[in-house]
Amino acid sequence: MTDTAKHPVKEVRIVAINFDPEVAGIAPYVTALAREMSKSAQVEVVTTMPHYPEWIKRPAPRREQQASSRNSGFFVRRVWHYVPKKMSFIGRFVMEVTFAFSALAHRGRGPGILLVVSPSLVSSFALLIKSRLVCPDQTRILWIQDLYAAGLTQKYGLASPVTKLFVKIESQAIKLATRVAVIHPRFKAFAEESLHARPSSVQVIRNWSHVQAKPSPGSQKVREKYNLGGRSTLVCHAGNMGYKQGLENVIEAAKTAHLNAFDIEFVLIGDGNQRHELEKQALGLTNVHFLDLLPEQELMEVLAESDVLLICERTGMREMALPSKFTTYLTAQKPILLCSDKESVMAEELSLSGAGLRVDADAPGQLIQGVQQIVGDENLSETFIENGQRHLHMYLTPESAFAAFDELLTKTS
Repeated sequence: MTDTAKHPVKEVRIVAINFDPEVAGIAPYVTALAREMSKSAQVEVVTTMPHYPEWIKRPAPRREQQASSRNSGFFVRRVWHYVPKKMSFIGRFVMEVTFAFSALAHRGRGPGILLVVSPSLVSSFALLIKSRLVCPDQTRILWIQDLYAAGLTQKYGLASPVTKLFVKIESQAIKLATRVAVIHPRFKAFAEESLHARPSSVQVIRNWSHVQAKPSPGSQKVREKYNLGGRSTLVCHAGNMGYKQGLENVIEAAKTAHLNAFDIEFVLIGDGNQRHELEKQALGLTNVHFLDLLPEQELMEVLAESDVLLICERTGMREMALPSKFTTYLTAQKPILLCSDKESVMAEELSLSGAGLRVDADAPGQLIQGVQQIVGDENLSETFIENGQRHLHMYLTPESAFAAFDELLTKTS
């Protein structure tokens, strides 16, 4: 994207429900790509007010208003949408529909390139239809971060009317797009086999390590600052605390550790629709700590001070998504413990990287055993870290991702 001669198209419109200053989920990837594209094209981002993972609207950053001008090559337009007080399927659907209407009402400057990000699938589908009807010569790119059809199939089954509806929507969205980018080979296979995507239209572009701060391990002051266990084994989970993470498993593991006097403490960093319930379940446990979202440098300090970094998925979450925290964890240079089904996308990715150990989802006893296995074998821990660094630098750099997007744009220009 730095070579402007490659691309005769000079205008890109990105529509995404998540964007800076959100630090969890897909927002950092959308933000980084938009800024990279703005080096060689006029980029307009249509997005919402910051709301994730707290599900509470926050004001847009002032620096954004100062920087958003047509002359800068980078313009952010915030549109209204509903944010439910308590996340549910209906609440999520209404949120996506209201964002779709707001995004549709905003007039873009075609033809150029339209890049829509799913989630939100509903707005992506609506905008792809509008583009096809109003500006048929426009290049349409669908960037899939989560597969709705896969997640709903796992949760409700193929026969469910809800599943059938979203399978049809997602399949049609893929057909409407000129090109489709997915974040994992399993997503590509699902899109082709279950959503009938043309193999030539789908390209795998992995998410990358977007963290700029460098880890600084060995600082006892970090534990003191956040009242974490001074010499205890520290297990950290950072990011969204939602349904699909199944973090009740961590609370049950903490109870097991407490009852057996295991010197293990857990810290959960972030927010989400399940945080309040998790805090209620953890009442009375001195080995569980909750921290709000932290600035990047402080987050990396806590991760670097931890002994094990935790990724949790609820049983049955096999095809839906690839947790974005994985790249951040690799950057922190610590061993990873994954609690998931052995058939999950994340299990496959962790096996490929060699950066950690997998145990079954919703099995607190196995979680404890996994932590003990990692911290009890220094050579194993070091091997996981070395493998993770190798995987990070081979597959998950911003340069490789941006080069892949550059290739995708070249094909569609």
